Amino acid sequence: MHTTEFSSDGGCFTLCESCWSELTIKERLPYYDHLVTRWIGMDLHENCGRRQEELETRWTLIRQAVLAGK
Repeated sequence: MHTTEFSSDGGCFTLCESCWSELTIKERLPYYDHLVTRWIGMDLHENCGRRQEELETRWTLIRQAVLAGK
């Protein structure tokens, strides 16, 4: 897996290293968007939306990391 570090204490594994390497930055973004959308959906279902704002903030950090080529 390719680790995308989006903060000093956070990272995610959205793509394998091979796929990550073959895609452009713009082509990678939908995969990360899908991951965060799933996180938000699971959170809404399991926790009644208590962490939705935190997850939306995390998406902003992840998007910035992806755009920076991390």
